Amino acid sequence: AEPTPPKVVERSIPAGDGPDGIAVDGTTVWVSNSSGGTLTRLSTETREQIGEPIPVGANPDEVEARNGVVWVANTDSDSVTRLKNGEPREFFVGDGPEGLSLSNRYLWVANGDSDTVSRIDLSSGEVLTPIPVENKPIGIYAGKRFVWVTNSFSRSVTRLDPATGATIDTIDNVGRNIRSVTEAFGFAWVSSADDNGMVMRLDRDTGKVLNRITVGQRSKEMVAAGGYLWVVNERSNNVVRIDPESARKVGDPIDVGDTPVGLAVGAGDVWVSNNGSDDVTRIDPGSRG
Repeated sequence: AEPTPPKVVERSIPAGDGPDGIAVDGTTVWVSNSSGGTLTRLSTETREQIGEPIPVGANPDEVEARNGVVWVANTDSDSVTRLKNGEPREFFVGDGPEGLSLSNRYLWVANGDSDTVSRIDLSSGEVLTPIPVENKPIGIYAGKRFVWVTNSFSRSVTRLDPATGATIDTIDNVGRNIRSVTEAFGFAWVSSADDNGMVMRLDRDTGKVLNRITVGQRSKEMVAAGGYLWVVNERSNNVVRIDPESARKVGDPIDVGDTPVGLAVGAGDVWVSNNGSDDVTRIDPGSRG
């Protein structure tokens, strides 16, 4: 098949007061509103808002959604809200939770202000004893072999055992102001929300930093789509694609709204939450062919 380039399908879908975290589950896009203290729902089919915004905690950040159950980290309430069958339930975790990641057994939570990781048992709802990590954990990704945690102020990544939560190792000197972490294309990837934003490609087994890729200013969330790794650059107001094999930028940056921070993939598209322009940008990711 011929490769097809990405294209912005809709630049500006209204998405509440200060869109931040974003997740797609089935035909629903869930967006946290950091200024409004709410969750906004959008339809992937009509791109219209579904119902009224749902009140959650203060300064909500990352969102995770799976099989109709939605979780949001309330950074200024030191809690996580779960929405299940439309019913909210609040779980108190550590201080300043930002990052979330779902595994099969747990919701993993990075508590940026208490330097810990919390786990919520998905079957019992129990909040387990916090796990100490390094300074200012923000990003978290629950993989099969490791749970990866970015310690923003320590410039390090902690790897935890996904079954027990035990610390396996800490990878030092990953980057300044590191933010998000994910696994894709056989590697681990870490973004740096520094002024000269970067994405680091890491060996998924050893954790060694293999490449540092300059992508834009204040790089935040990352997703895999259309055969590339996508990264959002908060201060550059764009998203950039990285070729996972060559670890190089591909094509031109794609302009989105103001102060984009969140990125999700679902319903065949890439969705970007723009905190400054109170909207979401929808992009057809194209394909490598």
